[in-house]
Amino acid sequence: MDVQGQKCFITFIDDYSRYMYLYMLHHKSEALEAFKVFKVEVEKQCGKQIKIARTDRGGEYYGRYTEDGQVPGPFAKFLQDNGIVGQYTMLGSPDQNGVAERRKRTLMDMVRSMLSGSKLPKSLWVEALKTVVYILNRVPTKAIPKTPFELFKESDYNIGAENDPESFSQAMSCNESKLWYDAMKDEMNPMKNNEVWDLVTLTDGVKAIGYDILLATNDRGMLHEVKQFLSKNFDMKDMSDASYVIGIKIHHDRHKGFLGLSQETYINKVLERFRMKDCSPSVAPIVKGDKFNLNQCPKNEFERKQMKNIPYASVVGSLMFAQVCTRPDITFAVRMLGRYQSNLGINHWRATKKVLRYLKGTREHMLTYKRSDHLEVIGYSDSDFVGYFDSRKSTSGYIFMFSSGVISWRSFNHTSTATSTMEAEFVSCFMATSHGIYGMKVATLEGIVDVFKRSNVSQIDLSKQHVEDIVKAFVLDNQVIEVKSIGT
Repeated sequence: MDVQGQKCFITFIDDYSRYMYLYMLHHKSEALEAFKVFKVEVEKQCGKQIKIARTDRGGEYYGRYTEDGQVPGPFAKFLQDNGIVGQYTMLGSPDQNGVAERRKRTLMDMVRSMLSGSKLPKSLWVEALKTVVYILNRVPTKAIPKTPFELFKESDYNIGAENDPESFSQAMSCNESKLWYDAMKDEMNPMKNNEVWDLVTLTDGVKAIGYDILLATNDRGMLHEVKQFLSKNFDMKDMSDASYVIGIKIHHDRHKGFLGLSQETYINKVLERFRMKDCSPSVAPIVKGDKFNLNQCPKNEFERKQMKNIPYASVVGSLMFAQVCTRPDITFAVRMLGRYQSNLGINHWRATKKVLRYLKGTREHMLTYKRSDHLEVIGYSDSDFVGYFDSRKSTSGYIFMFSSGVISWRSFNHTSTATSTMEAEFVSCFMATSHGIYGMKVATLEGIVDVFKRSNVSQIDLSKQHVEDIVKAFVLDNQVIEVKSIGT
């Protein structure tokens, strides 16, 4: 509570620009009055009307829920009366309103940091909060191309006297050219002194790339020692926690013990590049009954000419990068489509676009890892039977999970033709188990029980004996491989 008795606050964030309005409240019941003030101001100043309001299902917004459905509270009724669509998150799903939830935490973290660093009394938390909102509205982020203030006010506002230059010539022609030149020297001198590379003339039409060094460990002491060692031997800057690595966005919450890896931005770029950003989403990358073979390839010069200008190889390559990094769910489809890059038919191209449509609907999906004391590696494998029609060979796949997070996956063709489903399943089990044991040995995960799950009962007994032989061959101490069957 501050000196005026204000106990809480409410923020309204524009989803496009991330510009934020802040209102102080004495009680949660004042949320509607704050929204009315916000609505009048923003619609008057921007000349546009509010169309959608997204909130949680708190009583001050939603009202209450009975057997007959929603009983709207004053806030919900106000939205209905003014033609504003109310979007309410599901219970226990704050991620559905992630922008507001993350911003709320950022605000409070910055307020606590300000008060702690300045030694000011807690009663001044409102002033600190207003300062934080002002700052966040005027600094750019990776989520938006400009500052929230610029986008919301639709102006060229910039904290400095001029907009940042986008090229060397612009930097040298602006009023702050000396400052920009000194900053460039500070960046170039360490690279020159460390003999990182030889400077050459940039080829026409080629863009320069940046560079990164990523350090990852679960031992903060070791991390600090490595950074100190590198700093003594090289001129370097500590960029703090990584947020993007090779196009992969890193979501981390140390308090909750959560880590997520997402390629949503990359997928959006792929969809836009191949003119699929407005396509209808697909429920799956491939479904039962989808068959592809060489008979679907062009049979004459006319058909080959029709497929010549289709960027099939580029699309498959783009899909492969997503599959390798964060999308094991498209592994089988990408593996299959890659067989026909040199001689594709229209059916292969349609299947490729289906995978893109699937990514469109699931682009927000990510690999997630959670802190856990239950350290168990679980592997799943499966195989079809002579599913590769052209060679009459089988296709297998496996996936490994560690503490419920996916860590390794693969889809591959058998090198020989299986004579039965049991043989195909055994080859799949053998390859997956070999990979799992190798990974465990490399990582030296002592004391971890590896449970390997299979879906074909007929080869379980045979697998158990052979797996024991594999384990003995690798001489693993304190490692257990247990083969189980699961239903399909």
